[in-house]
Amino acid sequence: MAGPTRTMRPMRWLAAGLTLLFVAGCMGAPARSTSSPPGASPSGLASSTPPASSGPSAAASASPAAEPEPIAGVWRVRKVLAAKDRSPLIPGKAFEDQAFWVTAGCDTEPCPTVEVTMTPYGRASPVTVAVLEREGDRYISAAKTENEGPCLNDVGDRVPGGSTASSTLRLWSAKVRTAGTAVEKTTLMGSLTLDLKPTPIGVAAGCGPQTASYDLSGQLLSTAVRNIDPDEPDQPPNTAGGVASLPSITVKVSGVQVVHFPIEGDTVNELDRSLARGGVRACGEINYEWHEGDTRPVACAITEFNDLADAIGSRTDPSSGACTISRAEVKPSFVIHMPRWTAPKRVPKRLLAWWREVVVFIRDHEAEHIRISRVHVKRLNADLLGANCRASTRIIREWAAKLSRAQEEFDRVEYSKPWPEPPFGY
Repeated sequence: MAGPTRTMRPMRWLAAGLTLLFVAGCMGAPARSTSSPPGASPSGLASSTPPASSGPSAAASASPAAEPEPIAGVWRVRKVLAAKDRSPLIPGKAFEDQAFWVTAGCDTEPCPTVEVTMTPYGRASPVTVAVLEREGDRYISAAKTENEGPCLNDVGDRVPGGSTASSTLRLWSAKVRTAGTAVEKTTLMGSLTLDLKPTPIGVAAGCGPQTASYDLSGQLLSTAVRNIDPDEPDQPPNTAGGVASLPSITVKVSGVQVVHFPIEGDTVNELDRSLARGGVRACGEINYEWHEGDTRPVACAITEFNDLADAIGSRTDPSSGACTISRAEVKPSFVIHMPRWTAPKRVPKRLLAWWREVVVFIRDHEAEHIRISRVHVKRLNADLLGANCRASTRIIREWAAKLSRAQEEFDRVEYSKPWPEPPFGY
């Protein structure tokens, strides 16, 4: 950049950063149909799109009781950095979705302790483990010292290795009523507090102690898994049309990473149940308010964005002091979670032919969600370029809302489309 102008660190004036994980396009699990044998005909689509605005999406309708609610289970947690703490100190982490696996420390809750295993949502690593002790109506961890990280000096510059973070995790379970609805859900509530103490490097650079806090709000994933009655056997596989070796059927979408999760079965009923279980593990639950069907998806598309601190640059006019966005290169990356039929080794030919149609049907649905995201990201960069720096928050929020509406409108139409009809008797 020529002349005396100076590039600002974008996160200084991005008061509400871009959501880094945007789930769009969860395809609903197969629903039961009256025109085929029970459980035999998938019939609907839906999508799960967590809100891109700051703060948890639900407001508690009542304070937690003195006796804590059960907390054990697998939770999808939205972690939101408090607006006052958003700065170059924690770049690109204003919003994050994580998986919390909470294990009770006794046979019957409430327990004296719980263990919490945390990973980024949809990923197996990195893994963080914390043991929380019960204090009244919630569980609290002892302060845990983390690795060295950055600090901010007295002029606001970021100093790598300038601080050591100590984190405290607080969790409880409560009944929460989503705004605008009469539905109560059991929700994981909590907070994560970071206490940042300067290292000798930070002290020398002019850093002081700081704190930062996250609000946590989570949905229980395991409640979406259908319990299978072992006393209700499936119909035996129909082999009237012959059998064939089960091939490895995968899909490709240009510019997209496709991750397959395994499903098993040699009847539609078995594939139905396996799809629902695998989809919940890979994608979470469908959470459209208007969707009253099965909340367990069978596939989903996840969009991640590059760090805004690197994606957006600014220029300050040396005479007027006005700051404008001179570079906007927000770039998405995509992952589709798709089912792959893996067992048994030999399956009915007619069922296999139907499954090939289902795979294409699901792939096309998820690919369209990604196309919608790509179009909107181009619009975001165009809207940001040349805008006043302080308008970035409004631009990003309005953009995220438009993208959410576009994805939801697509799903409303798709939901009415029938799935490929399976062969009768399979």
